[in-house]
Amino acid sequence: MKLRALLAVPLLLLVGAAVDVHAQACASEASLRRTLAVNVLDERMQPVSGLTAVNFRGRFRDEEVRIVSVTADTQPRRIVLLVDVSESMATRVGRWGLAVEAAEHLLGTGPPDSTIALVTFAEKVEARTGFEFETPKARQALKAARPAGDSSDPSGARTALRDAVMEATRLLTPSRAGDAIYLITDGYDTFSRAKDEEVEAALLGSGARLFAMVLPDWAGPSLFVETPQGPAGMPSFILLPLTTALTVPVPRLGESGGAVALRALVDASGGLGMTAGAVGTSAPRFDYNEKQRGWFFSQVQLLYGAMGEFYRLDVELPEEPDRLREWRLEVVGADGKKLKDVYTVYPRKLAPCASDH
Repeated sequence: MKLRALLAVPLLLLVGAAVDVHAQACASEASLRRTLAVNVLDERMQPVSGLTAVNFRGRFRDEEVRIVSVTADTQPRRIVLLVDVSESMATRVGRWGLAVEAAEHLLGTGPPDSTIALVTFAEKVEARTGFEFETPKARQALKAARPAGDSSDPSGARTALRDAVMEATRLLTPSRAGDAIYLITDGYDTFSRAKDEEVEAALLGSGARLFAMVLPDWAGPSLFVETPQGPAGMPSFILLPLTTALTVPVPRLGESGGAVALRALVDASGGLGMTAGAVGTSAPRFDYNEKQRGWFFSQVQLLYGAMGEFYRLDVELPEEPDRLREWRLEVVGADGKKLKDVYTVYPRKLAPCASDH
């Protein structure tokens, strides 16, 4: 696929690897078996359909991984909608408005037949609605949630992003295949008690995949590359190279904490992340015009697609991992050759069976 340097914003970045953490579950009587959730996307980031077991090839510690079966999973999902309402969300023009639009968009057009619980967070984490509530009640609760305080002076702002993800995993217990957390945030954490390692463990333990929509504090040209697609005058969809870690810049708005390495958490859980690019060259702005908003939300649908449908791979390992270890999965054609211009997103590491008990 031909790539070219990115020179325009707003932009969208797709990151992460799609896998349901039930992928890491196993039983003592079948410690070599794993069930993995995998998304396969073409060069336009659309799902590749019709794949079977012969189209996947895996290797672990230089030995072949047996692909037992492959099925498409399209079951209704449970989703925790996790919205950042800290003061910093209101410090950039249009950011809070876009965050609300993104949340309402999920409530209205997310994966079919999903049940959605709304959780907001700033210094405290608040469960606004549960899975049993109808969508209109979630919309009402969302309208009542907004950044508090004087957004022009966020020096005292406190944001417990990691703690919020921990709470979302608790809401999804006991877990179900395909559970998802949809996080809308600027990416800063200044107040959490939980550490990254604890959040990662909670995600893996709950079986929930983390999907992140980041509204960051940067503007202007990007060093990333873009795929040649999109309507005239609109920025192309951005694929972040899988070898590149995503972090947002060091906070410049008075928040005393730091940016969360969301890419690592998204990867660990097997979700996807997207970054909404700011407009403007000096101070980032998110007051998109109508055409830009239309393009933005057309790309958000890619997240919903990954939440709602993935390949469920049953595999058998040649040996049980003694610790977290990397493995490789490829998509191949009928001739056994690796397919070009497809992106196979999957968990890059396998855990020992004992870690799931």
